[in-house]
Amino acid sequence: MKDEGYEQRVEKYIGHKAFIIIFLIIILILLVCGYMFSSKINSKEKSKSKDKNDVQMDLPISKEEDKNEFNYNSEIGYGTATVVGYATTEQVSDSDIAYPLAPVYDMIYFNVVETKNDSFLRFLKDYEGNTYLGDKKFAIGCLHNDKIIYYNDSDETGMKEYELSIDETEKIMNSTKNSLVKLEIEIFKHTSGMGAPKCYSWISTISVKQ
Repeated sequence: MKDEGYEQRVEKYIGHKAFIIIFLIIILILLVCGYMFSSKINSKEKSKSKDKNDVQMDLPISKEEDKNEFNYNSEIGYGTATVVGYATTEQVSDSDIAYPLAPVYDMIYFNVVETKNDSFLRFLKDYEGNTYLGDKKFAIGCLHNDKIIYYNDSDETGMKEYELSIDETEKIMNSTKNSLVKLEIEIFKHTSGMGAPKCYSWISTISVKQ
């Protein structure tokens, strides 16, 4: 004699298990679809970002600009160079043995992303560790009244204060890794050494080209 209660329990058990299995399959399908959709969106965003960066970083240096000459013989560097890059601000101090407690202040640096001038890059690399120069970067001064100001010393002019226009300053200060700016810089010949004042730059003249 069949146990109808038993059969009902078996059917109920099987039905319950089937429901769980179907539910899990649906969850798995949703997870896979969600992952594929998310990957597709991320891929599109990366592609857009890459295209955007490529456009913003496309500041080619022309053949005419490539003719700039920078002279460097491991002891002295002077001349012109065209550089593409962006600005950052770092805290520096002119402290030394004589003035160990010199105040800290904000210095604007230009980070070189591209240049055709290998001599200028070697000049920066050799002076890495200097307060105002480093590997692929150089100080361009301090921000004062919405303008970049800086001091530079050379045989031609002696110690002299320079300032950039508000427009040039804005273009430099608004530059980023993904929105570069092009500069033409010149370093005048300097054969005598002396102490550097606050906001000193090895660069004598700066011209914003882009």
